[in-house]
Amino acid sequence: MIYNNELRTVFKNAGIKKVAIVDDAFDQIDTGKVQRSDFVAVRTKVREMVGQKESEPLIKHLEKRLGRTHAEIFAQHDDEDMVEALWKEYSAEEAGSPLAELLAPMFRIIGVEKSDKLRPLRILKKMLIDEAKASVDEMDSTTRAADVVGYDLIFLDYYLGDEIPNGADAQVDEKLKIEARDRSINFLKELVELTQKDAKQRIPLVMLISSLAKPEHLPDFRSGAKMLASKMAFLPKEYAEKNAARMQHTIIGLAQFRGQADALWAFLEEWKQSVDAAADDMMSSLRELDLPDYSYLQEYRLTAEKTPLSQYISSLFSGRLVDMVEREMEKRQASARLRELKLPQAIPGRVSPTAAITDLYSSLTTSQVPIAEGDFKPKAWAGDIFIDLATYNDAFGTTLAVKKKRKNMPSVLAVVTPACDLIPERSKENPLRMVTMVGGDLVALSDVDAPTTHLLMLNKKPYAIKWNTKWPFTVGIDSMKTTEALAGRYKWAARLRDLHHAELQHMLFADVGRVGVPVSPVMSEYVGVRILAKTGREEATDGYETVVDLNTGVQPAWTFATQKGRAFCLRDDLAWSVREWVQSRSEQFQSKKMTRLLEKSGQAGFLSDLHRPIIFKGTSSKASTPNTDAVVYLRCKSLSEIDLKKHNHDFIVAFVKAKTVEPELEQKFEIQPIDPSLVL
Repeated sequence: MIYNNELRTVFKNAGIKKVAIVDDAFDQIDTGKVQRSDFVAVRTKVREMVGQKESEPLIKHLEKRLGRTHAEIFAQHDDEDMVEALWKEYSAEEAGSPLAELLAPMFRIIGVEKSDKLRPLRILKKMLIDEAKASVDEMDSTTRAADVVGYDLIFLDYYLGDEIPNGADAQVDEKLKIEARDRSINFLKELVELTQKDAKQRIPLVMLISSLAKPEHLPDFRSGAKMLASKMAFLPKEYAEKNAARMQHTIIGLAQFRGQADALWAFLEEWKQSVDAAADDMMSSLRELDLPDYSYLQEYRLTAEKTPLSQYISSLFSGRLVDMVEREMEKRQASARLRELKLPQAIPGRVSPTAAITDLYSSLTTSQVPIAEGDFKPKAWAGDIFIDLATYNDAFGTTLAVKKKRKNMPSVLAVVTPACDLIPERSKENPLRMVTMVGGDLVALSDVDAPTTHLLMLNKKPYAIKWNTKWPFTVGIDSMKTTEALAGRYKWAARLRDLHHAELQHMLFADVGRVGVPVSPVMSEYVGVRILAKTGREEATDGYETVVDLNTGVQPAWTFATQKGRAFCLRDDLAWSVREWVQSRSEQFQSKKMTRLLEKSGQAGFLSDLHRPIIFKGTSSKASTPNTDAVVYLRCKSLSEIDLKKHNHDFIVAFVKAKTVEPELEQKFEIQPIDPSLVL
């Protein structure tokens, strides 16, 4: 296996010594299903073998393992303990071994399903012992959470229940699946709770394993178990038998950042405890407020300002809670936890776009809750964001009637007038007549070349706003409504939070004195990809055959802006798909080119190349990242832009912006590419 040394080093550095495999495959068998006739047949066979020179060592081995004579071992068919002991010996044997062949007739009814479940687990265990030098314990579905406290790494069956059959195509009752999954979730939740009670214990790493579940099931499981993403990963059981290198690679990906995951867990626990303590303290303070106190606020503060009490105390309480959380975190020195956190490379090639970061940042910059409520209905409010109806229809899939757009009008508007001037009937002597606004462009993230401070979520899709301080104008207050602007040409979409509203206001009214605000994380967008291999076949186009051809619908690759240029990343499993394709093609077709491809694709360096981010500067179609003789990286709007005659690389990786491939190009490449449905 190509990752043996790396796996051993990672386990040593991460301090992973004790490993548990918790799976229903280790459950006791139903000895009642062992037929007496099968038992007698094996006993007869053993008696015939006694005294035979070639068979005597096998009998002696079995007697030594069970601590009984062969006559005692096979004395009674209904001796459940002895049948269970024989099963353990049988299930621990390699398929086809002499002992397995001897005992196979006894377990012909129950052995097939059990053996199928145990086989990948035995391979996994052997690899962890031999290569990672770890101590590995097998545990069945009756294992309690308390039994695994103190383990460093736990391989946990996603469906912890012996009634769940093996295999991705197995037909299972949905109720049984839910019960088995919940059993695993509850086991893990209890383990976390028990571990947290002992300050000396570390929350273990958890690798979910299954032959039935899929990687996309991991987030729901993780949410139910209340585990961090950095503490948990998913490993299909089939990797143990079919792709040992990928199995090792998956385990390394989880184990190598154990220290960082511990530091992050500790910080988040401190933060949660700070929030809980601050909320309790605040509630104690709020309980001291009596009705006259609220009347005081209403009478001497809010009546004159024409501001609703509910809006005022919501802002008042929120501000106080933030202050108390900060004080509590300072008291607990929670920031010290983050100083222990040494992060890996930002956005490594195996990490796909994450909705969690997008949602976090969008909630920091904008609110989806309008200010207007009850009788308080200002026609506009500070920070209100309006988008034109055509853009609104595209984002939300609506069919609102779009009025003729005036010339030089932006796609997005924001109100920068101070909130105090927008309160209805605030100043009857000198009422507000015009609302000051600033315009901008709503831009898809794929077209953004640099991080932005203003991110807008529309129908769960992220957009960046490019505000233009050269695009200010005023609108009559009577042209504004709570949910629309400019006589219905624009629709309310969100509201900038106070800090970001203030920053936009300063951008407009002065070029200096800007308010510093956080910069959003890099946002990613999916693109299509085609990978070609130079096999040298006469039927191939200029010597190249198509290996992978996937459009954006199956999310094979993604792109994001960096300071060095635009980066492109392949999905982690495509490298393995390429490797498997080369191995399969080499069995069908032999040539010097195929021999070279097979050699290159089997090297760890080749896999690393396909896993790293690829940088393109400016509008260049060729990557600025150093290409090798094995792989060249290109980007294009259409595959027709690629001249294959100019290339003599082993592989061409082309990132394609178009969602579909031209029909004539499909005919041009006659070799059938990998079926996208087979790619995890």
